[in-house]
Amino acid sequence: LPASDAEIIIGKFYSVDVVYIPALIFSLTQLVALASKGNPDWGIILSTYVGYLLAGISLLSIGMFASSLTSNTTVAFVLGALFSALPVFIGVINPSNQFLLSLSLEWQLREFGQGSIALPNVLYFLSLASFGLFLNLVVITKRHWSSEEENKLYGLYVGQVVSILIIAGSFYFIALKTGNYYDTEVDLTAQGVNTLSRTSIDVIGQARNNRKVDIQAFV
Repeated sequence: LPASDAEIIIGKFYSVDVVYIPALIFSLTQLVALASKGNPDWGIILSTYVGYLLAGISLLSIGMFASSLTSNTTVAFVLGALFSALPVFIGVINPSNQFLLSLSLEWQLREFGQGSIALPNVLYFLSLASFGLFLNLVVITKRHWSSEEENKLYGLYVGQVVSILIIAGSFYFIALKTGNYYDTEVDLTAQGVNTLSRTSIDVIGQARNNRKVDIQAFV
């Protein structure tokens, strides 16, 4: 007191982020050696670090949820590893299943590693972090429940969890489809290798719908 449950959760979330972010910053020292030996694409490095940042904070929210379930640090560590393993390894369950593969962290980090920051990927990590924080809120508010309210509140929060998953999935699906009509990616590569040139876009736009277009790429 006088902090509210939500303020406690946000405060803890900020504190674990403050531990994680310096770990990323310290790894920047490797870039000094990289720059001295070659000419790296700094745009790709920047987008990769943005991906690491988003992936890290999303998994930290899941780890917080695990720690909120128990006061034993060892059990909390094991639960955190197990819960975090779900988005990390979900694509391994059935690699041929495109839906499961798209839910994995490896798939979502793929475009960051190629120099692009895409709206669907950002929404995925923000949704995962928000979902983890909401689960934390459910656990921490449970101590206020009376025995008479417990069954009703469990049903209420289950319904809210399902609703959040549906809403987050809908936004992600809309972002994916929006990319078919509008450019929702930021290409940070030095030579714009992930972006069609204006000339290419104009040529494709002038082509008839029934015309076959062959694209040859030389790498």
